[in-house]
Amino acid sequence: MARHRALYPDLSGLKRELPPLPEEDTGPSKSQRKREADALQELGESLIALKPSELEALDLPDTLRDAVQLAQRITANGGLYRQKQYIGKLMRKLDVEPIAAALQARRETRDGSSRAFHRLEQWRDVHGGEMPKGADHWRVITAASLEVGPALFFSLVIITLSFLPVFTLEAQEGRLFKPLAFT
Repeated sequence: MARHRALYPDLSGLKRELPPLPEEDTGPSKSQRKREADALQELGESLIALKPSELEALDLPDTLRDAVQLAQRITANGGLYRQKQYIGKLMRKLDVEPIAAALQARRETRDGSSRAFHRLEQWRDVHGGEMPKGADHWRVITAASLEVGPALFFSLVIITLSFLPVFTLEAQEGRLFKPLAFT
């Protein structure tokens, strides 16, 4: 019996405790996190598709800008795939709403401009290849402006709001950066 107690200690005094139940809100599921990561990677791919001048116009952190510029130079499919994943990883650490809003405003402005151009071409085709003159000219311009106006307005609002923190700078920083915000 002593040997039995040595091999199998008495566990009757221990209370069996169940692990605590998980709380109701355990955060996003793994599938949701994957969908969010894929969406960020797609946003990164749209950054890669931008022209260098358009990329410079966006207010991006240096690490993200460098990663996107490197991805634009990569030609190997495997390397580009890994670079896109790296860009997605960088974007998970950032607040991407301003970037997404700026890209959407740019897309809407571009689409509105092309629609206005197509409308002008359609008018020209209907009227025998001549450009509109007089009141017709201003009617076409007004219709095109009304179509492009909202997208242009919101893109200007986004740009203006992105410079608001610069106006709060004081001392030497204010003297350096306020002229940038006013131009």
